[in-house]
Amino acid sequence: ASAIEPLLKADELVDQAMRHAAGLEHVMPFCRQRALAALVSLLSTSITAIAEYNADHPSFPLSRSTIEKLMRKQLLLATIWGLGGCLQLSERNKFAQFVCSVSSVPLPPTGEADILDFEVNMEDGEWTSLERKVPNIELDAHKIASSDVLVPTLDTVRHEQLLQSWLRSRRLSILCGPPGSGKTMTIASTLRSLPDVELVSLNFSSTSSPDLLLKTFEHYCTYIKTMEGAILVPQVSGKWLVIFCDEINLPETDKSGTQHIITFLP
Repeated sequence: ASAIEPLLKADELVDQAMRHAAGLEHVMPFCRQRALAALVSLLSTSITAIAEYNADHPSFPLSRSTIEKLMRKQLLLATIWGLGGCLQLSERNKFAQFVCSVSSVPLPPTGEADILDFEVNMEDGEWTSLERKVPNIELDAHKIASSDVLVPTLDTVRHEQLLQSWLRSRRLSILCGPPGSGKTMTIASTLRSLPDVELVSLNFSSTSSPDLLLKTFEHYCTYIKTMEGAILVPQVSGKWLVIFCDEINLPETDKSGTQHIITFLP
């Protein structure tokens, strides 16, 4: 806490970034509470990662100086993405440059221009390029034209890391983009990458009804009697069941304009 506390004070990094972000045009209306919650969520993920690393390496835990370096840089990234995540790409890059210009946190070797292409290495608290996480893949000829194949790029790696942070914190997230920009593939790929998640995908149509969800629950869950009554729990122990509902705008409405399957969702 002492490492990042100075950056949280009035007229320091987060305060200046918040005031600057509030004056920019975002894809969604800017909300200070939502932006701050996103920042805290990303920062909490970093704190959890440090605790998990030390638990896995009891003989060689991270030193205090390494944790301080790591958290200051993580705060810088969390500020950029938490407060500027709803900006268009060009505006987000400009916002990142502004945040770097008012920060005393050491920048990557390439400077502020490419900071979003970097992450912080857990072991030494230094900057490292995200490109090292982009895997080389070989696709079979028959899969090249497949619509469900996601070819890893620097952007997909970066976006998956962000989504993982928010999903682990059980934060609500909205992906904005035109048709074909990869929203569905990105969120589905991210969910599949989480070890504690079992993903079930449903494609809604005009005839979809609550029965579709009920049958899905019955297939992947088990009823358990508790003091508060019967509850449904995933059949796979230790995992969350995530039902991915695509094309939720397609189910027909009744005379009152209600889509029954949507109102059934919690």
